[in-house]
Formats: sequence, C-alpha cells, structure tokens
Amino acid sequence: PLIYDHELYGILELASAEPFDTAKQKFLDETNRVIATAIFSTKQREQVQNLLEISRQAQAEAERAAQEAEQAKQDAQQKAEDVQQANIQLEEQQQKLQQQSEELQQINAHLEEQQHRLQQQSEELRQQNDSLNRAKEELDKRAKDLELASKYKSEFLANMSHELRTPLNSIILLSKMLSRNDKQNLDEKDIKQVNVIHQAGEELLRLINDILDLSKIEAGKVTLNPSQFSTASLVKNFHDLFHSLAEEKGLDFIVQDELNTTMVSDKDKLSQVIRNLLSNAFKFTRQGSITLHLQASPTQKDHVQISVTDTGIGIPKDKQQLVFEAFQQADGSTSREFGGTGLGLSIAREYVKLLQGTIVLESEEGQGTTFTLTLPLVLPDIDMPAASPEEASDQEQPLSMPSSPAPQSLSAIDPSEIVDDRDHIIPQDKVILIIEDNADLAHTTMEVTRDMGFKVLVALDGRTGLTLAEQFRPTGILLDLVLPDINGMEVLRELKSTRELRHIPVHIVSSKERDNTFRHAGAIGYYQKPLNDIDIQHAIENLVAVSEKYPKHLLIVEDNDTQREALRDFISESDEIQIVGVPSQTQAIEEIEKEIYDAAIIDLELKDGSGYDICKYIKERNIPLPVIIYTGRELTEAEERELRKYTDSIIIKTARSYERLSDEVSLFLHKMSQDAETQSASPHSLPHPLESQGDLSGKKVLIVDDDMKNVFVLASALENNGATVIDAPNGKAALERLRQEHDIALVLMDVMMPVMDGYTAIREIRKDDQLKHLPIIALTAKALKGDRQKCIQAGANDYISKPVDYDGLIRLVKAWIEKD
Repeated sequence: PLIYDHELYGILELASAEPFDTAKQKFLDETNRVIATAIFSTKQREQVQNLLEISRQAQAEAERAAQEAEQAKQDAQQKAEDVQQANIQLEEQQQKLQQQSEELQQINAHLEEQQHRLQQQSEELRQQNDSLNRAKEELDKRAKDLELASKYKSEFLANMSHELRTPLNSIILLSKMLSRNDKQNLDEKDIKQVNVIHQAGEELLRLINDILDLSKIEAGKVTLNPSQFSTASLVKNFHDLFHSLAEEKGLDFIVQDELNTTMVSDKDKLSQVIRNLLSNAFKFTRQGSITLHLQASPTQKDHVQISVTDTGIGIPKDKQQLVFEAFQQADGSTSREFGGTGLGLSIAREYVKLLQGTIVLESEEGQGTTFTLTLPLVLPDIDMPAASPEEASDQEQPLSMPSSPAPQSLSAIDPSEIVDDRDHIIPQDKVILIIEDNADLAHTTMEVTRDMGFKVLVALDGRTGLTLAEQFRPTGILLDLVLPDINGMEVLRELKSTRELRHIPVHIVSSKERDNTFRHAGAIGYYQKPLNDIDIQHAIENLVAVSEKYPKHLLIVEDNDTQREALRDFISESDEIQIVGVPSQTQAIEEIEKEIYDAAIIDLELKDGSGYDICKYIKERNIPLPVIIYTGRELTEAEERELRKYTDSIIIKTARSYERLSDEVSLFLHKMSQDAETQSASPHSLPHPLESQGDLSGKKVLIVDDDMKNVFVLASALENNGATVIDAPNGKAALERLRQEHDIALVLMDVMMPVMDGYTAIREIRKDDQLKHLPIIALTAKALKGDRQKCIQAGANDYISKPVDYDGLIRLVKAWIEKD
C-alpha cells in the first residue's frame, strides 16, 4: 500500500519470482514511501494546481466579481450619484414644489380673497343692477308720469281755460250788452263803469292768453319761421319804435349797428326778445341812456352779439337768475312800483334757446343793466320755407310796441277835431277809409292820404267803420286791429263776408304782432306800428292797385276735363272773376308766361308732368302768383313739407272739399261777385253771419251747458234778439230735450260737461236721422290747438270760442238758422 501520512493513496502490486529479502523489503518500503509521497505530492500538486486553478478561477471570478463589483460599485456609485443628483433634483423640485405650493397657497389665498371680493362685487353689482332696475323702473314710471302729467297739463290748460273763460264770458258779454244801453236806462257814468268792467275782463283775458302762451313754450310747441333780413332794418325799426318813448321820458336812446349785414333767423321771435329787453330797459330807467348795440361776436365765429344796456335801477346779484323765471321780478317792491307779470324775460330766454343762442345778464344795483344775446348769423339745421312775394315785401316793416311794459301816451288831438271828407264825397272820388282809434295817427294818416289826392273817411271804432264802408263803398280801407268796441279781425271778417263790401281791399295797420291770420281772413297786407309817411303811402298805393285790378284772373290746372269744368262752375266765373282752365304742365307754364293771374289752383298729378314742377317754376322766377294745391291723394309728411315751400293752402279732394276751395279762392282774390244772381253758391258752403240780418223771433235755441251763469248770459243775448231759449245741463239731457221738442232751430253745445260731454252728444245727434241736419255750434275754451278740428270731426257745423263775443254770437246763430 501507498500510504502517506496514514492515508492510503494507492496499492503497488509487484510480482517477483524470488522472495523479497529484507533489503528489498526495506527498499520496497522506502520506495513505497517515496511513491506514496510522490503520489501524495502529485495529488497535492494536482490539488494545489486545482486549487490554484480554482484560485485562479476564483481570482478571475473574484476579479470579474471585483470588476463587476467595481462596475457595480461604479454603477452603484453612478446610481448613487444619479440618485443623489435625483435627490438633489428632487430636493430642488421639492423646494420648487414647496415654493410653488407656497405660491399656490398664496395664489389660492389671493384667489380666495379675489373670489371673496368678486362675490362682494357681484353682490354689489347685483344690488346695483337691482338699484338700476328699480331706477329704470322708476324712470320709466316717471317718464310715464311725465307723459301723463303733460297730458294732464294739456287737459288742465283746457279745463283751466274753460273754467276761467266761462265766468269771463259772463263778465265780457253782459258788460258789452249793458254798454249798448238798449233800454236807455243807464246814464253816462253807468256806461263808463260798465265799460271799465268790460275792459278789465278783456285785460284779464289777455293775461290768461299770456300764461297759456308761456305754457305752449314750455310744452315745446313753438315753431320757428326763419327768414333773411338785414340788421340795418332791424335796428331802424327799433329806433323808430322807441324813439318817441325815449323823448317822452327824457332818455338818450342810442342805436349802434357795427354789422350792417344780413341774418337768417326767426325775425319775429328775435324782435320780440329785443323788444322785451328794450321795454324793460325803458321801464326801469328814470334817467340816463339806453343803448342797443349790434356787433360780431368776439368769441364765436359767424355769430352776432346783440346787447341792450341801460342806466336804470339795476338788479342785485342774488336776484339775477330769478328775473328769468316766470312771474318774477327783482323783488316785491319792484313789482308793486313798476307792475308787470314778469313773463317777458322768461319768454325771451326760451326764445333765445330756440334760436340756438345764449343770453347773459350783467348788472350792478343802482348802476344799470346789460343783457347780451349771442346768436348765429344763420340759424342752422332749419329748412327755411320760401317767402311769398307779399312776405318779402313786408319783411322790412316796422315792429309793434309791446302791449304791457311801455306806457301808453294820450292823443294830443281831440277826436272831435278830426274832420274828414264825408260831406264832400261824390261818386267819382277815390276814397280811403281809415279805421283807427288813435286820433293822432288817424289825423296824420288822413293828411298823408289827402296829399296823395284821395278823399278820406275816419272812423275811431269798428262799428262806425263798418257803417261808413257800407254807406260810401271806399276804394280801400286802412284797418287797426285794436279798436275800442270790436276786434279789428272781426271788422275784417264782416267786410269780407258782406257781398256789397267784400271786394274792397283792406290793409292792416296795427301794433299787434303780425301772423298769417290776417292773410287767411282776406287782408292784402300788414304793417306794424309805428308808421312813417312812406309806410302810409305804400299801404294806400297797394289798396288802390288791388282795387283797380278788374277782373280777377284765376288759372285752373287739372287734367281731368270733368273735374276742371266742375271747378269752373263751382267757383262761379263772372265779369269779375275770369277763369282759364288747362289740362297740362306745358299749357300751364305757357299761360303763366303770357298772362298775369291773381291765383292758381293746381292738381299735383298731371299727364305730362307734375304740379310740383309748376310750383317750382313759379318760385324760381319769383312770379307773384298765389297757389292752391288741390289733389286727390293723401300726402306724406315729406311731400307736404316740400309743398309748404310754395303754398300754405293744400286741399285734399273730398266730398266737402269744394267748400274750402271756394273759401280759399275768395281769400286769394280778396273779392267775390257783387251780384247774388250771377253767383252760383254751393248749397253746402258755410254761410257767414253777415249774409243774414234778420232777427231770431220765433226761433228756439237749445243751450247745452253745465254752468248756469253761462246759460244765463247766452240766453240773455239770444232773447234780446227775439229767440226762445231752452237749456240742458249735459249732453244726455240735451238728447232727451231734442227728442221731446221738435221745433228747435239750433243747438249751442259746450264741449266740456259732466255725464256726457259735448263731443259725444254731437256724435249721438248726428246718428239720429231726424236730427242729423240740425245746426250745432260748439262752445270751446280755445286752449288746445285741436279743439276746432275735434268739434268739426264730431259733427258740429261751426264753433265759437269763450269768452263769446256778443255780436259774433248773434251773427253766427242767425246765419246758421237762416241757412237751415
């Protein structure tokens, strides 16, 4: 056995033929040990090698592991670094997130605060919206209330006018009746006292009208009528107007016009403003001077500055705004000392606003006052209507004196000293009738007229004037509007409604404001006082020119032959009215070019053109031809506005339009036929009171009025003329009376009554076949513009305004009863 260190490593088997001796045995033992050792060594070496290999492998593995570990370490380190970096980044992000979180918290807190504020604002807005909605509702309610208040105000004005005019009607009418002294039971003192009552009633009526006019201004119902005029004529008129008053009061009246140019504005309203300022200046100035100064505005281009300066009592600083309010003056003592209603400056301020200007007051108490107007030379944004030839010629006429502020001067000539030519007139004479209550002016006018070669008649009141006109049939009449007995317009209406007198031309000469009423009533012109010799001469020349023009020529432009001939027949062609009818625009223009016509009736729709073109042709060539538009279709507002540039008379063809057309033609021609037999009057045309002079004996009149005083007054007037009068307190009672009594000849119907008003009652009467032709005259307060139209639309034949004029009432009742 191969044993090494007691461990068997192998077996060595030897074969020998000889026994092994001790030496061999010993050798073998030694060899065995050597071999065993060698095997052991080999094994050990192998084991060592294996171990070395294992070690190498382990080392390699360890190296690899180490490398891997190193790599892993590096990776781990890298990862650690990455993690660390990530941690750093995370920390940074965490810090950022924390910062952002803090910022978000701040933002959230801010947002919460904002949200809270927004909620508060939202709540405030909601409350504001609620407030605005409530305010809007309140404004809407106030607007409706204002609209309703405006309506109520208009109705109040109507009611107030009615309530005031009704007792005034009694005062004026009864005092007028008493002043006539028909029973001859009043002495001169009694008549004088009655006249004082009558004049006081008239004065109160004028005051009521002033208040209503101011209300019209406040309601915005005043319209402007711009025209072109020279500043030189304006200041001249005021110089002429106030010169005599300045001399009478011992004041210097200075008029300065640095402009000497033309203006386009509403001359009448501007004149009223300046006149009010000058009137106040003269009223409150005892000594010194009054200056009217016109110059270009130093601050505004294309504006004029008009100032009125006085050296009067002045106005305290604390009262300077007050004087522009209605019914206000500087203080109570001023009002008591100087009188007046205080309406002048209030109206002046409103008119200046309408004229797109300003008015400024500068004053020092005890030193004087300056009112300064600043106005555009050309009134902007106004479609200026074309002035007719008459308006153009009258544009520069003098102005009227104001009725209230300026004191009235007494006539230097006694009326008994005026001796006219009534005792020396022969049929061949040309005679001018002067109806003027001022003896001085009547005498002056008479002398100027005589110097022109005419005979003169003078009447100091309207009744005398009518008597002289009927007796002498003058060539022309100069008529004042303000007369002591009857209104001048009433005189004019009587003249134009009497067949024997209506051909006489009448020229108005008055201190009253000019309007278009005189033209519609039939006058040929209107001069405002004061007058000079030239004015009087021009007026008389116009009268003679119109009087000597016979016959009157009327042009009818109508393409319908039947309609044209019907118009010719209706208007009644005669020796004094010659009518030419043409069917086309071309023929109309040819006639206008070759013949002089006094008026033209023009239809708008023509086969070869339009009535517009004819009107435009007339205007562009300044042909003095009054035009009446007679058309069969309703006009738009734009069409009517355009036509108003050429004419004030537009008639729509209806069943009753012939009546109005006939009236318009009569007014344009100022004359109708004198021969009743040659005049084919329409059975439908409205009569005029003076066409009948019979009394009312045997005629029964129904008065419908809830005011018994008014019934008494009206009944007294009618009964004095022979009528039998019955009454009813309202429309319902009137219907019952009409059904009970069948001999009623006429109804006087008040429009404002309880139970059933006059309008309703009139409509009910017209529904009854037995009553529909009964004449009805409506009684109105004349407060609202549409009163007359409402009466006519309801079915009234005519209307008369309160206070009722005695003579006008009787004439109107007679006319309608006799027509019926």
